[in-house]
Amino acid sequence: MSTGSTCARSTGSFIREGSQIGPFGAGMTLNALCLATACATYTAAPIQPDSQREPFNARSLDDPALLAWFDSLGQPRPSAEWTPRQLAMAATWLRTDRAVRLAEIAVADAAVETAGGRPQPGVSSDLEYAFSDPQASSRWGVALAGLFTVELGGKRGARIGRARAAALAARAAAAESEWEQVNGVYAALLAWSQAEQLVISSHEERLAHDSVVGLMQARFEGGTLTRLDVARSEGERRAAITAEQAAIRDAMEARSGLAQVMGLPISAVGQAVEARGAEHRWPDCDDGTPSRDSLQRTALGARWSVRRAAAEYQVAEGDLRVEVANAAPDLTLGPGVFFDQGTGKFTLGLGLPSLALNRNRGPIGEAEARRTAAGARLMQAQELVLGQLDGALASCDGARRQVVAVDSLAAQAERRLSLTEAGYSRGESGRLEVMAARVDLMRSLRVAREARLRQQQAGLALERALGAWGNRGDGPWPLPGLPPQERSTE
Repeated sequence: MSTGSTCARSTGSFIREGSQIGPFGAGMTLNALCLATACATYTAAPIQPDSQREPFNARSLDDPALLAWFDSLGQPRPSAEWTPRQLAMAATWLRTDRAVRLAEIAVADAAVETAGGRPQPGVSSDLEYAFSDPQASSRWGVALAGLFTVELGGKRGARIGRARAAALAARAAAAESEWEQVNGVYAALLAWSQAEQLVISSHEERLAHDSVVGLMQARFEGGTLTRLDVARSEGERRAAITAEQAAIRDAMEARSGLAQVMGLPISAVGQAVEARGAEHRWPDCDDGTPSRDSLQRTALGARWSVRRAAAEYQVAEGDLRVEVANAAPDLTLGPGVFFDQGTGKFTLGLGLPSLALNRNRGPIGEAEARRTAAGARLMQAQELVLGQLDGALASCDGARRQVVAVDSLAAQAERRLSLTEAGYSRGESGRLEVMAARVDLMRSLRVAREARLRQQQAGLALERALGAWGNRGDGPWPLPGLPPQERSTE
């Protein structure tokens, strides 16, 4: 009969020659070894499904801890004016995304330590009973042996290389996530700013239409205009009212979108709206843009999606190295002692626990296919960045052209209003003609403002395509970087 056991750590022991050991003594020895090495403990960490409800509802930009965090980073504390960069930093502090990123990096770093682990030793025991030799001094035979596995083929080095590549990929993915969050705050804030400006424009235009309708009704009652003229003017006013309400709705939706990316309850986002202060200077697709080749190099070097895909390719390379190393068999050594019916003996066992007779062709082929797929994803990420850059450049060019055209139309409308007012002062035209010219000017100004807002959107999209943290004009991202990768593995 034989029994075997492998424990978490090896414990040295000796048995003096000639000692009598029974089967229960051997079993107790193995049990003692296992109990002595069972050191791991488990601590439960339950989380309630609604644990974030109250903290979320209590979030505010006036939180003293948030303002103290700005001080700890050496950044100016926001006062009455919050810049987009400060709001993006606040979103990073308010939301739990950064905690998730740090936790995922910690998981990858722990995997590096796991990969560097060596095969743990074990212990085996054999018991024998001689039932056919009644003259023997002892009918029992007891064997105790250690089990030591020697990895061959560079398996440990391959595992460590793969785990380090995965840790680098985790950092690239975390940086990409934070970059996406920052750009999301910039985009949401710009959308809200534009929506608020369009509310003002549409409101002013609607008021002008109200004045025109009042003047036309007065002339209709005086018999100088037909009912059809008044009905046409009232239809234009109804369209202006509809546009104003749509602008108000868009502003409310933009405020809700800003609240989501900021990690604030919508009731608290009003602070960000009111405390935003002076209008931020958004990128406007100026003509001083470098050459397309220079921009492409900048984008490919700065975009975190490309860096992440490159890191994932290194992980696939590591997977292939691991599978190639696994084709080599491991060597198991088992030195021990054998007390054979009162006679002590030393033993040495040698073994190859797994012979890869097929040279591990299946897993190697699978790893090669994964590496090919990772390389294709890297090429895909580069193509996506280049396509987004071309699209942003085209949008900027179109936006610039549109701004020039609508500015010219607005200037013409302004000249017409000036001529009409001059004619009114000379008695050549009435108040209705002046208000109609003013409505035309306000409509032209609203179109020009919309064109400039689209140019700002195109400029921000170009900044994003180039991998900027919101806006290159705001300087580098001030938050401390994610934890550096741990390189030491003994």
